Amino acid sequence: MMKISLIFLLGFVMIFSLLGSVTGQTEPTITKHSIFEGGMPETHIYFYEICAGDKRLITPEVTVTSDKESYEFYITGTLQPFTCLLEDITVKAINPETIKLEISDFIPLKSDIDDAQDEIKRLSQEIEALKEQLEKKDAVLMEQLKVISDLASMIQKTIFEPILNYFSRV
Repeated sequence: MMKISLIFLLGFVMIFSLLGSVTGQTEPTITKHSIFEGGMPETHIYFYEICAGDKRLITPEVTVTSDKESYEFYITGTLQPFTCLLEDITVKAINPETIKLEISDFIPLKSDIDDAQDEIKRLSQEIEALKEQLEKKDAVLMEQLKVISDLASMIQKTIFEPILNYFSRV
């Protein structure tokens, strides 16, 4: 019986998800679907659906309140525009009708995020170009160090060795 109810609930959620995109919903929403008693006294399993509306939601923050507790949590991940997600949460409450969920914070500014991602991409490309330049300069420096080392060796052989040989004979 529980499996049939859950399958029916999931089908119901899918229909509502489609309706959200057809009806022109624009703001993010959170909707209660069902509440079941949990395994502990005054504990309830709250099924809800969060819909993004026409905005992309990045790690939305949800506030939970009841007659027994109040807290906030984050939904991990990103909800794309016109998509919904069915989730459940365990909530302590004497009266399950006092359980309320609301979206308290989200990042809806797609253009700002896209701009930031574009800037990150541009800076990454600039870093790669600078790394290539640095590698070329390192190669030039290594070549110059080799020339300096060879010159120092030649100076040692032409100036100091004859002097040392002269004094070692004397």
